[in-house]
Order: sequence, then structure tokens, then C-alpha cells
Amino acid sequence: MHYKLSFILLFCNVMAGYAQFTAPRILRHPTQIRVERLDVLNTLYRETNINVTPDGKYLFFMSGRGQQAWSTPSYTTYNGKPEHDGDIWYSQKNGKQWGLPQCLGQNVNTSNGEDEPNISPDGQVVTFQSWGRPWETSGGPYYQSNLVSTSWGNAVGLGGGINSFFVDRAKAHKREDPLGLSNNDYATDGATLSSDGNTFIVAVGEYDGNMDLYISHKNTYGQWSYLKRLAVSTLGDERSPFLAADGKTLYFASDGYGGWGGLDMFKTILKDNDSNENIINLGSPFNTYLEDYGFILTASGNEAYFVREGDIYFADTKDADPELKPS
Repeated sequence: MHYKLSFILLFCNVMAGYAQFTAPRILRHPTQIRVERLDVLNTLYRETNINVTPDGKYLFFMSGRGQQAWSTPSYTTYNGKPEHDGDIWYSQKNGKQWGLPQCLGQNVNTSNGEDEPNISPDGQVVTFQSWGRPWETSGGPYYQSNLVSTSWGNAVGLGGGINSFFVDRAKAHKREDPLGLSNNDYATDGATLSSDGNTFIVAVGEYDGNMDLYISHKNTYGQWSYLKRLAVSTLGDERSPFLAADGKTLYFASDGYGGWGGLDMFKTILKDNDSNENIINLGSPFNTYLEDYGFILTASGNEAYFVREGDIYFADTKDADPELKPS
């Protein structure tokens, strides 16, 4: 009993040193919010890392469905089942209905997997992640491609401190684990680019372990700063960041702040020094006992999309608690 009491006191003292472990306030929405699984976008494979244009007309996402000449079967697994290498797809909204998804061409997608698309507000530039290219020397693993007429141009690496961060992390991992016996700790799962194109946030860590959120800013010369860890990160797992159209409201998924179980979705406001205000749990029906992540909003704040267990969902947020929405 003495040892058990000592452990509890020690645990409480340690937790007291981490302010972020105070349980966030949970939003209580005044009316029932309609949540709909978007079957036209989903397959038996994984759909994730979604991004929507501010006007809500185009939705970009990663899918492991394959179906392309370059697709690599059994490239990875998801929930214990084989899955193709990821490609970036998009769908256009006609009225209230989403059209059949279309796959971006080979200037973006390859046989080695692409992910984490971010589409610019004007729909002319897509930013994405790709490990299949010689990313260390081409400014990767994040690239941009411009829409030229009806096709996407050659990918150009973001370079700068983003590239340097991942190069350094990969080298350190190789020194510590030369035989490659463990998961690399420079994997990513979700990235977001502000609407003005000057702020970049990404989840980095072990893909099957915990991740943290890191941030980079573009200077007046167009160079990205070295990625640094955001204070919103916990000892747990943070993924799927999304910067709203205001450039300061950050949505993310975490299991480090309590909740219903697994990953839950949260909101905070970033300050000029990259610290953050209070963290809010988005509440039900967005968070459940399942894995809930990837929350995004249109600029109006009235349409939300998120991922639950590898499927894309829609939520009508017109009558949601106003605190759910960005400024």
C-alpha cells in the first residue's frame, strides 16, 4: 500500500507539471447535428487526410484504393488487410452531392505513395507529401504542383527548413538504428498549410506510435523555417492538424487530452509566438469511442468533414455551438 500511494503521488506531481493535461472543456451543441457517411467517396480501403477548398466545392484526400496503372498492390496494410500505395484523389461537389472521385495524374502520384494534400484557396496549387521521390535532394518530402490548364505540373519541393528537418531526423534515425529494426520516427500523418501559404504544420513521429505537431513559417524571401514542436503536443499522440481559413484556428486529433477513447478531435487558437489558447473538445457527435480525426471546415464554418475509422464523414454545422467555428 505504501508503494502504491507513493506511485500515485509521484504520478500526480509529474502531471501537475504539464498544464495541457487539464481536461479540456467539451462543447455541448444546442441541437442535434446531422452526420453522414459519404459513401460515394469511401471504399473498402482507407480514405484519410482530407482537405476542402474554402468554398466547399472540391474535396481532396488520400486513398489506398489503387485502380491506377502505377498502383502497387499490398504496398502496406490497414486494419490487418493489404492496401495499395496511397494516391491523391479529389471530388467536385455539384449542388449538395459529391461526384465520383478522380485521381490526380502521375506528375503528383507515383507507385510509392502520396498523401496529405492541401489545395490552395483558388484551387490552382496542391501541396502534398511524397516519400517515393528522391526527397532528401529534391526539397521534399513535401512538394507543390500547379494546375496548368486541366493537368498538374511537375512537383517542386518546399525545401528550406522543412526539408532540413526531415533530412536531419532521417540521418539521426539511421545512426541510432542502422539495421532498420524499428519504425522510423520521421513518419508523418497529416499536414496543413495556411490559406495565405505562409504557415505549415505537420504531425511527425512513429507512424504506429505517438506523434507531435511541428510548425514552420515562410519568411519574406520565400524560405521555410526549421520545423519546431508546438506546445499543444502532449506525451500522447497528436495527428491530423488543420488550420482554418483565418490562419490561426487549429483543429487536431489527440489521445493525450482524454475524451471518449482513441483519437478525439480538438480546437485551439494559435498565438503569434506559436503558443496556444485553451483547448476545446469538439464534443458529440464528432467524437466517439472510435478513432475520430481529420476535422476540416469550409470558410463559412457551416460544413465540416472528418474521418472516422478510415471513412470520410460530413456534418452540417450551421447550428452547432458557435465555438466550434473559426473566427
